[in-house]
Amino acid sequence: MAARALAGRAMAGRALAGRAMAGRARWLAARWLGAPAAG
Repeated sequence: MAARALAGRAMAGRALAGRAMAGRARWLAARWLGAPAAG
């Protein structure tokens, strides 16, 4: 029971970290692509 809760928490944490990493990558891409346009 505790193991299942721990596994669920780890999976949720991994999904959250993956979403944050994807968001940061998208932000970096927008920054790099937007820099030349902005001057």
